[in-house]
Parts: sequence; structure tokens; C-alpha cells
Amino acid sequence: MTEEAYAIERIAGGANQRLEGSVRITLTDLMGSRWLPTKLPEFYQRFPAMHLEVAVDNRSLDLVRREADIAIRFARPQQLDLVTRRSISFHYGLYASKEYLQRHGRPKKLQDFTQHTFVSYDETIFRSATLRRLEKLFGQHQVLHRSTSNAGILETIKQGVGLGVTGCYFADA
Repeated sequence: MTEEAYAIERIAGGANQRLEGSVRITLTDLMGSRWLPTKLPEFYQRFPAMHLEVAVDNRSLDLVRREADIAIRFARPQQLDLVTRRSISFHYGLYASKEYLQRHGRPKKLQDFTQHTFVSYDETIFRSATLRRLEKLFGQHQVLHRSTSNAGILETIKQGVGLGVTGCYFADA
């Protein structure tokens, strides 16, 4: 019954097609701090009557329960009754700081990963089969640092703690 009430509220809320009012948007920490601010001047110029409430949170907020109106995420949501749209292709890569590579060398073969440390995500925010396979190449004791923060992962890699997977859009910059 609660789900149906939320569905009716969503339908009624969508009846007003004018682009004005407040919208609550949720994004990850890197998207909220580095990507979104670059888009805001154009957004507010095109939609001067809109007001954004930004929830920077790496957890997936529940759109069905109206914790946010729009979510920008790197993965498809699990809730089936949401309208989704792919807006960009986002790629990940394995990164290390120049200082880290100078100290430890560049891995050349898969076996070399056991001689390196790894910076990874806490499984509550990012789990994929590819990331699990990569962590196995390093070995359990070589995963030195886990974080629930994308920005924290990127900064830890930059500080030379170890190799790590992060988004190319941010790391390449």
C-alpha cells in the first residue's frame, strides 16, 4: 500500500510540466564536487526558475521513497519501476601516482601485482566481478586501503599508497 501511495505521488508530481521549482538530485562525491559544478552555470541560465537541492552521497538513495528526485549513478538502479537513461559512457582504469611507480616499478605481468599494494572501494558502495578478480591478483593482504569515498580513493592513489581503480574522467584530469 505504501508503494502504491508513492507511485500515485510520483504521477501527480509529474503532472506539472513547467520546468520550475525545486528538484533534489543525488550524485556521488566526485560527481557532486567536480562534475556537477561545471554544468551549473549553463543549467541555471537555461532554467532560471529551477532550484537544485544536491545530495552528495555514495549510497544509492531510494527514489521510490522520494529521498531524491533524480539520481546520477554509475550503475543501473535495482528498482524496476524507475525511468532510467544512459547519459554518458564512463570508463574506469587502473592508476598509480608517478612517485608510487618510481618506488615500486611498473607491473609488467599479472604475477607482478602480488608485489604491489592496492587501494579499493568498500563493498557497500562499489562491487563488481571485475574489481573482485583484480583484488585477487593482488592478494588479500595487499589491499591496504578501502574507502566509501570516490574522492578518497582518487586522493589516496595520488598520495602514492598503491595502485587503484578509479574513473578515467577524473583521474585523467
